[in-house]
Amino acid sequence: MLIPGLTRAGNVSGVYKSIAATQNQADNTAARTTNLADVISISSAARERLAAEASAASGAGVKMDTDKGEVALNLESYFSPKPQGGSGELPPLMLPSQRNIDALTQDINQKFPAFLSANGIPAAPSRIQYDSYGQPQFPADYPYASQLKQALTDNPGIGRELSTVYALGEFKNLLDDSQAFQQEYAAAGSQGELDKVIAKYSWLFSANPPAIKSILMIDADGHLRTGEAAGHSGTVARSKAA
Repeated sequence: MLIPGLTRAGNVSGVYKSIAATQNQADNTAARTTNLADVISISSAARERLAAEASAASGAGVKMDTDKGEVALNLESYFSPKPQGGSGELPPLMLPSQRNIDALTQDINQKFPAFLSANGIPAAPSRIQYDSYGQPQFPADYPYASQLKQALTDNPGIGRELSTVYALGEFKNLLDDSQAFQQEYAAAGSQGELDKVIAKYSWLFSANPPAIKSILMIDADGHLRTGEAAGHSGTVARSKAA
């Protein structure tokens, strides 16, 4: 059976691979969320604990799902802006699997509080989004937006890791909704039910379908979670904590 929305998924895949080739895997859409404070302060205890975890985990190989199969990657090296060899071979492309999203989220959680502290940023934004140019966006009243943007520019490794987990989340949201369509379509028992399913997922067939937006959320302990922003159902769905 032809997967509705497959053409769009193929286009996303092509763009995603092109971005990966330059190690700039930022997604080019914005996201929004609700019911969160715009600024989350991170306690000193949480900073110290997570900084210690980051130190202990640095350099470790993490098994990731890639276009070359399961590969143990040193995430610090993978996201480094410096060339990792003279062969010119592109690094493995991370696939939009939940395991990859969870692994990156956990790795970021081990680094982010210490990163903020090292750059003199006392509070994290409650969420991180990306605009159409792949630039990070924060809540309008987040007071440290310029400092955080500069810190991410000065430390591109963690910036690339954040944008990558965001991009993987959005791509996975698209695949999940396409799969949900297939399941509901296959389960339909009449033409009327088929019509309802097609109408429900009509955006999958649009020439310019809306993005199924991913979002990065940060809690009071400095822990990042990925999820799906308010979309077709009008609610926040599939929030994940590593």
